[in-house]
Amino acid sequence: MARHVRPASTGRGPGRGCSALEGDRVLGPVDGLPGSRAARVLGGRRLVERDEGALAALDARGFEPETTFNLHLLLYTYVHGLAVHLERGAQAEAATGLTDDQWVDSRGAAFGALVASGRYPVFAKVLGSFADDGCDLDLDVLLELGLAVLLDGFAAFPGPA
Repeated sequence: MARHVRPASTGRGPGRGCSALEGDRVLGPVDGLPGSRAARVLGGRRLVERDEGALAALDARGFEPETTFNLHLLLYTYVHGLAVHLERGAQAEAATGLTDDQWVDSRGAAFGALVASGRYPVFAKVLGSFADDGCDLDLDVLLELGLAVLLDGFAAFPGPA
């Protein structure tokens, strides 16, 4: 069964506004992310310019076009996911008035009960390693680590036989 990537219908077309290839356009919330301001970007010159380098690097490995596209989407969704995390954190802080640290502190007893239950030994081990100083989420470190793992994985991923 053939699968094709198509932009969502916007009700626009010739004579009814700009075409998708005249420039990037942003449409509503991403499916499955209610309340998110993250948006679908339809194909346009800027989108193609941004993606060309990544696609070219993957294509140079000799992957099939569908694999090239899927790996590119994997990389994009990783970066996008971090951006969504930042957005949701900002929304949560605005809604509750609690910073991330304050929220974690307010949940200390609940996390302590989970650790003490003995049902989650690895969770307890990991959280226990942060007992003195806590763990500050450094998104720069997380981004670099994730990109290194993904890109190293792409390099090791078997190309065509």
